[in-house]
Amino acid sequence: MADWDEITKAYRDRAREVYDGDILFIDPKDMHGDPNHDYEVFKAAFAEQYPHEDMSRADDPYTSSGIKKILAKIYDVGPIAVRLGDEGCIIVELDEGFSTKEKIISALSRIPEEELKPLPGDDLDYVRHIAAHEAAHCGDERVTVQNLFKTHHLADVLYVETIGDFIADMYAKNSGKEDVSRAWLDARASAAGLDAGHATHLVLDHLYGKVDYHKSAQAAAYFLDRICSHIMAELGFEDVSELVELEKDNPELFMDVVDNLVLQGKFDDDPEIKKAVQDFSRAKRALIDFDKAGNGYEDHNLAVEKAADAYLETQKTAVLDPSVPLPPKF
Repeated sequence: MADWDEITKAYRDRAREVYDGDILFIDPKDMHGDPNHDYEVFKAAFAEQYPHEDMSRADDPYTSSGIKKILAKIYDVGPIAVRLGDEGCIIVELDEGFSTKEKIISALSRIPEEELKPLPGDDLDYVRHIAAHEAAHCGDERVTVQNLFKTHHLADVLYVETIGDFIADMYAKNSGKEDVSRAWLDARASAAGLDAGHATHLVLDHLYGKVDYHKSAQAAAYFLDRICSHIMAELGFEDVSELVELEKDNPELFMDVVDNLVLQGKFDDDPEIKKAVQDFSRAKRALIDFDKAGNGYEDHNLAVEKAADAYLETQKTAVLDPSVPLPPKF
């Protein structure tokens, strides 16, 4: 594992490569979730990184109130970038949960670290990949402070996240780290049923013609439901708990059933859903060491378990409203 000085340097250097505006880096390990304390962290970071700049505006009540709201919103959400218009960008750095390549891919894929196959590259390659993704948001006019406090159409979220992953992918390939980017996109595919807004593989792995983000977002949001309903019918399960136990105890058999359903043509009625299912299976097989699988899920959120949760249904109805304006074609 790289030490924190190496991680910080790699993260900041890559972010500055991608975005040439002013960046204020915030170390999440210094934040406590208390607005007043975290505002002091913000001011200390500003003074350290921009020692010759005037900090007087930061003590203005209006400015300080706004900054505190931003810090409260981004606390404990992991790496994130918030564009401050022409003033630059705030980027929250990595904490212990993103300190190794295994931790990073586990967090993205929802696969326990101990069940992952050996990953390509080294820890800093993945640190740089996250940095490129977040710094890409700094140059995206959609990623504003105002939008931080809004609910967005899922297709719009997918568009923004695809831009971030496209830039990260470009930098990885230019550095000879295409295999790292492949592992990253496999992690996205693995967790697509939980985090449809980050299902960027549905775009970046299929860049032919114009991408319909609405269809891709719908596929990411619903494909796992289709998998679950078909497996329950195929295996005669009467309760979703049986499905959860199957993925938990024997994920290889779970994926074998999924692949068999594809061969039976169960998803042929919807090409986008079929594509999402196939990507899901390929990604799981690329990342999971099935010889080690079945014991690491006690404290982990299972994809099928999450898919059964009511909150996901609420998310779908809120963000897939076709009346909401869609993003431009990529």
